[in-house]
Amino acid sequence: MDYNIGYLLLQYYPDITIKNELIKYLKSVIRKKKGKFNIQTSYYDDEEIKQQFKDNCIVDHLIFSETFIEGDTIDDKEGISEKQVGGIKLKLEVSSTDDKPIEYSESNHFFNRISKHLFLNKKSTKKFQEKKLTLKNINTGKTTTVEIDGDFKIRPAIILCEKITVDDTGIPNFSELKEFCEAKMEEIKEKTLPGYKKQ
Repeated sequence: MDYNIGYLLLQYYPDITIKNELIKYLKSVIRKKKGKFNIQTSYYDDEEIKQQFKDNCIVDHLIFSETFIEGDTIDDKEGISEKQVGGIKLKLEVSSTDDKPIEYSESNHFFNRISKHLFLNKKSTKKFQEKKLTLKNINTGKTTTVEIDGDFKIRPAIILCEKITVDDTGIPNFSELKEFCEAKMEEIKEKTLPGYKKQ
């Protein structure tokens, strides 16, 4: 049976991902003879993973980041003038105090409250290029990073070192990674494609 659905599994490190760039590239190269396909993207929401963070979950920290290219300006420390910069990324991390943890259900309000009043380099942090929220399960200690794109959904993330061999530098055993991804892909297909059966 043929399907017009494709799947993409990405390995990423905390606060580092090329997801947006990769999806943009795929949309530009997947074509038909007369023009482009209307490619829609969505996340596969694994209910088991989502529930781990919805239960007993608090906000660990919030990060705003902005990348500067050649010709961009940034405020001088002394406030005397602006300096041209390029090739740097400005990051701002915000977290709650330990005695006043913020629950996941309050994360949207927390983001809106902070971004409304916080400006950096004369720019509202709400308009920064990247806005990410890291959540922490207080029982397991596990964290997951949420890209703030308006819906605050918990995206499925699997901790690789709990599933396969990963060395001290963070490099996985690629043979084990291949087998794990193939098995996970079959599991996802069985849950999302009506009538799908493993070949």
